[in-house]
Amino acid sequence: MRNPEELVKKLTDLGVSVNVYDFRSAKGDIPKLGSSSKYGPISLYRGFLEIGTNLIQDHLYSKQILDWNNSALDTFGSERDVVFLVHGLSQHGGHFRNLRNTLIQGGFCPVVVSYDYRSPFLEYSQKVSEDINCVLGEKERGFAIGHSTGADILKYNLITGRNLKICGSLLAAGTFNGQIPDLVSRMLFCGADDYCNPQSPKSDGILDKLSLPVSDSFVVSFENDFFVHLNASFDRDGINFLVRNMGHISGSGINDLMNQGYLEMVNFLNK
Repeated sequence: MRNPEELVKKLTDLGVSVNVYDFRSAKGDIPKLGSSSKYGPISLYRGFLEIGTNLIQDHLYSKQILDWNNSALDTFGSERDVVFLVHGLSQHGGHFRNLRNTLIQGGFCPVVVSYDYRSPFLEYSQKVSEDINCVLGEKERGFAIGHSTGADILKYNLITGRNLKICGSLLAAGTFNGQIPDLVSRMLFCGADDYCNPQSPKSDGILDKLSLPVSDSFVVSFENDFFVHLNASFDRDGINFLVRNMGHISGSGINDLMNQGYLEMVNFLNK
């Protein structure tokens, strides 16, 4: 993987304000954020507006996912690297519509991976791994972007040796250092405590496993994330890109500027 400062420059040129924290050689501390990270009226308004946009797009486009995937694989599957998009809790993948288009324009073949978030984590994480490997087949190169629980799924599969064939992943707004995320807000959407709360009988030690290091991946955290705070999302053993002035849902595929940032991040993994 190249020097992450190169990616910071590209993202800054795009207009994505980002800081990099590279803890690969020495475990680091979670940064203390300035006043811009406080949840003032403007950031809260943006957050709720993005939640509304996310839910509307997810509802409108989720039934088109199979057609999207077949079209992309038929058109680009033999000549382009595949990028798998894995959604979070209470989602279906329709909100990836704009990100999918950005990746196509950027020279990749995007495939949305859906799962039933109402089933146990161990069950749907296994399904995601099987679906990704089935699509890749004999292809040697594939990448993945996981958002929120989608990021947790990707990292869990990489850690537990499920033979996930991807050669690089972006883990956005997940739970990666053994700290319990803000369960109150996450439970508004679904039972995240099934695997994020070590006191839950269904947790099965998953939270601890998610804190283990993996290679060829890096973490993307969001400064104004009021679903998964930095004390839960930062990877103290890897590369972290902290996106300033954006929230949790900004990374779900509905923010066009962040989508351009994701494209640059996949290109960074691809070198």
